Amino acid sequence: NVVSDMLESTIIDSKLEERIELCLQRIGEFMGVDGTLLLHFIKNSLNQVYMWDSEHREGMKERIKDVNFDVFRELVEEENFVSISSTDDVDEETREILKGLKVESLLAMCFENGVAIVLLNNRPKVWTEYERFVLKELGKILGYVIERGVAIEQMERYANELRTLYELASVKGDDEQA
Repeated sequence: NVVSDMLESTIIDSKLEERIELCLQRIGEFMGVDGTLLLHFIKNSLNQVYMWDSEHREGMKERIKDVNFDVFRELVEEENFVSISSTDDVDEETREILKGLKVESLLAMCFENGVAIVLLNNRPKVWTEYERFVLKELGKILGYVIERGVAIEQMERYANELRTLYELASVKGDDEQA
C-alpha cells in the first residue's frame, strides 16, 4: 500500500530529502507517470524542489534548477489544480518551460502549507477525476511528511546547539576549577 509505505518511511529514516524523494518515487510509480516534483514555497518564494524521474533523464536536476516556478505557483494558486493535457493547450511561456523539461503533460495541485505536487508525463495525457482525487489525498500525506521532517530536523539542530553549549560550559567550568 503506497500510503502506509509513505508513512512508514517517515518513521524509519530521518533524512528529509531522501524521504521526500522516496515518497515522490512511490507516488510516481503508483500513478504511472514519468516524473514527480514537489515544490515547497515559503512566503511566495520557492524554497526547495524535490524530484523523481522514472527515466533518470540526464541533466533533469540541472534543468529543474533553471525553471521559473512562479508560473506554476500562480497557476496552481488560482485554480487549486492545474491540468495540462498537452503543451499545445498552454501559452508560449509555459510551453517553453515544459519543452525544456521534456514534459508534454502535467497535473499539479497546491496545498495550503505552500507545497505543490506536480505529476509529469513525456506524452499527452488527459487527467481523470480519480487521478485528481488520488493526488489530493497523497499530497495531504506528503504535506504531513514534510512538516514532520522539518520538525525533526529542527529538534536535532536545537539538540546539537544545546549539546555544544553544554560542552562549552563544561570546558569553561573545568578551566575555572584549575
